[in-house]
Parts: sequence; C-alpha cells; structure tokens
Amino acid sequence: VGLYDDLVLFLRAASYRDKTLGTLRRYLVPSIGSLNVSDVSRQHILGIVTPLMQANRNPTAQMVWEAASNVMTFAVRHGYRDDNPLIRVKPEFKKIARERFLNFEEVRTVWLATNALSEVHKAAVRLLMLLPFRKTEFLGSNWGEVQNDWINIPANRTKNTDATSLFISSFAKSQLPSRQNTSDLIFTTDGVVPTRLGSKILNKLRVDANIPHWQIHDFRRTFSTHMHEVNSAHHIIEACLN
Repeated sequence: VGLYDDLVLFLRAASYRDKTLGTLRRYLVPSIGSLNVSDVSRQHILGIVTPLMQANRNPTAQMVWEAASNVMTFAVRHGYRDDNPLIRVKPEFKKIARERFLNFEEVRTVWLATNALSEVHKAAVRLLMLLPFRKTEFLGSNWGEVQNDWINIPANRTKNTDATSLFISSFAKSQLPSRQNTSDLIFTTDGVVPTRLGSKILNKLRVDANIPHWQIHDFRRTFSTHMHEVNSAHHIIEACLN
C-alpha cells in the first residue's frame, strides 16, 4: 500500500488519494495487512466486503473491492504476484442512483438560507450553486487562481486530473468572500486550511430552507438539468462539468 501510494496515488487528485488511502487503511490493512500481497486471495477480500453488503453498506463495500483490486493490479505490474483475482467476477453491489436536482424555487430558498451562515460559508455555498465545480476541488481555491473573469482549478485538484477553468460573471464574482491578509486561500476560517462544508452546514441549510434530502453535490446535477432544459449543447455542458 505504501509503494502504491508512492508510485500511483501521489499523482492523483488529493481528494481521490485521501479517500483511497482511508479505505485501504480502515478496511484492508487491519484484516490482511500482515499477509504478503502474493498470498492475498479473492476469499480474503470477500471476507471483508460480504459483511458490509449484509449490513446494506454497498457503496462502502464497492469502494473496498475497487481499492483492493487497484492494489492487486499494481502488484501484478510490479512483479509481486502473477494475477489479479478480483477482476474476473465481482459481487453485485447494489447501487443507489442519485437523481436529485433542485428546481428554481428550491434554489432561491436555499440561496436565501445561506444568509444565516458565516461570510466564508455563505460565499462557498453560493458559488457552488453558480459554478458547477465539485466541492472538494473548489474549496481549496486560492486567490491566484482567479484571473480576470476566470477561475482556474489545476489538474492536481480535479477528480479526473484535467485542469479546468470556468468563466465567472460579475454577479458570481460579487459573491466572493473578503480576502484575508493572513492567507492566500479564498475559503478559510483560520487562514491555514480550506474550510469544509460538512454535515453541520448542510443540515442547517436543510432546516432553514425546509428542504430535506439534498446534498451539495446536487448543485452540479441541478446545473446540468437546467442547462439541458434550455437546449444547451451537450458538449458545452460536459465541458463546464469538466
């Protein structure tokens, strides 16, 4: 796992690296970390993911399986084992498809609910409503990435490792928080690390807006849905979504 991190994961977006390492260290290393990678079998991995599936934690089970499979493939490529037994047939993980998007009245209500947040949190939520960035890649933005009328996200912070830039209108630009003298980060409360939009912020917005069962990530689906409704070209929408 350490070698896989050194040679593969460090090239990926920080959010993907953190999620993958967290999965490996929480579910796989404690159970089979003492085994040589050449001795790890399909049964070992099934012994970890099957209880998760029985507990109806299918997304987690699938993450564990895919993380293990990636390490096994890496081990094959670097001569530590001859094959990856996880790529032949995998369990049938139950997927929960998310189709939630906000209609314009819901967008308006959530927008107004952000008035109860701090300046930084309000700015972060409103800009994610206006610009279809992923939350994790956008919250790490710094002021140097705002150039003229564009916001630029470098490749090392995007999910697919492709740099992306989006036009920022004068209205969107007016939602940016005040710049702190102690940090180049746009969204930060302590000047040291990017702020988070965790469950506490989300639940407050859900209650204040009286709209349950939505996620920050639904803003991207909301953007895509309404752009399709006004017949915007599909490749333009996909480019905006990176």
